[in-house]
Order: sequence, then C-alpha cells, then structure tokens
Amino acid sequence: MLISPVVIWNVDNDWLSFRFQSAYQAGDSSWSARVLMRALGAQVATYSPFFLILFIGIKQLSAQDKRSLGLALCWALPTLVLFLVHAGSGHSSPHWTYASWLILTPALTYSVLQLWPNAKKLRIATYAWASTLAVIALFIIALPWVSVDDYKHPLKRKIGWDQAAQHALSLKQAWITELQSHGENTHLPTLMVYNWHHAEPLAWYARPEPVLDIRGKTSQFDQWFGTWAPGDRGILIRPKPHIAPPDVILDHGVCQPIDQITTTIAGNKGQVFHFYRCVWPTQS
Repeated sequence: MLISPVVIWNVDNDWLSFRFQSAYQAGDSSWSARVLMRALGAQVATYSPFFLILFIGIKQLSAQDKRSLGLALCWALPTLVLFLVHAGSGHSSPHWTYASWLILTPALTYSVLQLWPNAKKLRIATYAWASTLAVIALFIIALPWVSVDDYKHPLKRKIGWDQAAQHALSLKQAWITELQSHGENTHLPTLMVYNWHHAEPLAWYARPEPVLDIRGKTSQFDQWFGTWAPGDRGILIRPKPHIAPPDVILDHGVCQPIDQITTTIAGNKGQVFHFYRCVWPTQS
C-alpha cells in the first residue's frame, strides 16, 4: 500500500523508473572484490558492527529464538542479497539496505541482552561504540559552524542550491529579454543540468520552472519537463569544487560558460556553481 503510488505511476509511464534503475545497475558489468569489500565495510560503519553478533552468537540462542531470527532473516535477506550482487560492480549505496537492518534490529537487541551478563568484552565494546556515535552526532550537529579547508567541507554538495537557482533564473530572464529585443519569441531558454542528480535540488528551489536533463538519458524528469531537442536553449548549472569551468561535452548542441558563483560554509569555499548558455541549433 505504501509504494502503490510508485507502482501506479510506473504502470502509466511504461515502468520508466524501474527501467531507468535497471539500466543504471546493468551499465557496468565489471566486478571487483576490492569494491565489494569496501561496500561491506561501509555497511558495517553505517549500521554498526554489532550486527555481526547475530551470526557469531547464534549458537547460544534457543530453538525458538533461532526460528524468530530465521523469520526476520527471510524478510531482510532479499535486499541484502541484491545489495551483494551489485556491490562488487560499484553500483551500491549504504542506504539501500536500511530496511533490512531495521528489520533485524529487534533480533540484534535481543541477542545483545542475552549475551550481556557474561560478556565483558561486549559491554566494553558497546560503551566504546556508543561514545563514538555520540561524538559523530555532535560533529554532525556542529557541521554548519565547523571551519574546513576550501572545497573540503562534507556538506558542500548540499549547500548553495537556493542561491544557484535564483542566479540561474536571473540569467535566464536576461537571456529571454535579449532574445525578445531581437524579435525572437520561440525556443526561449529554460534551466538545464548535466547530471540528473542535480535536477532535484535545482527544480525544488526554482519551482515551478522546468529543468531539463541535457545528457539525454531517459528518466522521470523527461516525463515532467520534456527533453533536450533541436532548437532548444537553456541555462546550464554545473557545481564543481574549482574555479575553472568544466567542459560540457554533448552529442548535440554547444555550451559556453557565462558566469559562476562561489558558495561558502563557515567562511570557507564550499563549491563553485558554473553557468552556461547552451543551444541546440536547428538544422538548416
């Protein structure tokens, strides 16, 4: 019931988000044990090494407890197995497995309580891990006020999109005014991104302006805002941690850098938003 809106939308739109994710996962067939181990390490660091207790201490559980753990694993393992299949190819993110670890949390808690009275090392490790998490939480809370070297702040990708959106809208309006002064009233510019991950924050702060994904990969944004097509013009926004504007390579159209703004966090540079004028000329 909770995911029914997603399913209904996909039924009406040729299963677009499912096909998009499937193509994304299958895009790189290479596999690496090093990449897999790195992904597993990220899981342990993200969700707690104490989940290993579920498997280390399973012999000390009663038969009923083992059946309960088995039931929880039936719900959790499909997502974990899917994660393992893709992790070795580099296509995985720690949040994919959140639901599985959440399902296993009651079993983990119960197992720790069963082992607690007779496991001094477990108690020491628990207090040490809790202290570590407390320090991390305090650091995260203090992040907006922590001074970090230029372009190194962990929040740099999240900061400045409101400023970038407003600046892009002003550049777009200036271009529209320029075109209309020359009698051009068709193919007026819109906002564009070079990476579909950037479309979400830009569309939020620039709403209700459409945002086109200029790379041409089919995604949900095509359904909402349309696609990059001959005759189109647009202001492209690209965030990068350096002053030099990155090259924009397209199968169709050309982009010229026109402006940039630098966002700051706690007085240090976060990232630079580069702005381009992009045009896909119509065929003569």
